[in-house]
Amino acid sequence: MIVRACTISDICRMRNRKVEPICGIQSPDPHHAKAIEIDGELLCCGGIHEMGPGVGSAWFMMTHHAKKHKQQIVELVVGELYKALNHYHRIQCLVLKDFVEGQKFVEWLGFRKEGELKKFTPNKQNVYLYAIVES
Repeated sequence: MIVRACTISDICRMRNRKVEPICGIQSPDPHHAKAIEIDGELLCCGGIHEMGPGVGSAWFMMTHHAKKHKQQIVELVVGELYKALNHYHRIQCLVLKDFVEGQKFVEWLGFRKEGELKKFTPNKQNVYLYAIVES
C-alpha cells in the first residue's frame, strides 16, 4: 500500500469512475491531500481544504475495491487527520443525510455530528455537518 500526494489527475480519475464522495466537496486544489494505491490501483483520495486560519474542510473519495483494505485505510486516514490538527483547530466535513455508510465512516474517523444543513446541495439535498475540534 502506497500513500502519496494526491494530484488533480487522481481527483479526475475518481470522478471519471463515477465514485461518489464519502464526505465533503472535492477541492480542485489537492493541497493537503493524499492518495492511497495498491499494486498501481488508486483506492481512495482525500484531503483538507483550508477555509481560513485554523479551519479546514475535509473531503474523501473511496472506490469499492478499497473496502477490502478498509482497516488499513482508516488507520492511515486517522493518522493524517490527527497530524493535520497541528495546523487546524477545527476540521469539518459534510455528509449527505441519506448516506448512512458515509456518516458511519466519518464517525469512525472521530468526527462528531454538529447539525443539519437543509437543502444544501444544488439538487436540494440535506447534509449533516461533522467536525473534529481541538480540545
